[in-house]
Amino acid sequence: RKRQAEVDIVRLRKELSSTKSCMASLRLPGRKTCSKFV
Repeated sequence: RKRQAEVDIVRLRKELSSTKSCMASLRLPGRKTCSKFV
C-alpha cells in the first residue's frame, strides 16, 4: 500500500505538468483550451 504522502505527491506532480502544458498552450495565439488557469 502506498503512503498517503506518496499518493499526494504523484497527484500534485500530474496537476503541475498539466498546468505547465496549459500555460504553454496559452502563449500560442487563438488557443482557449485552458481558461480555468487564466
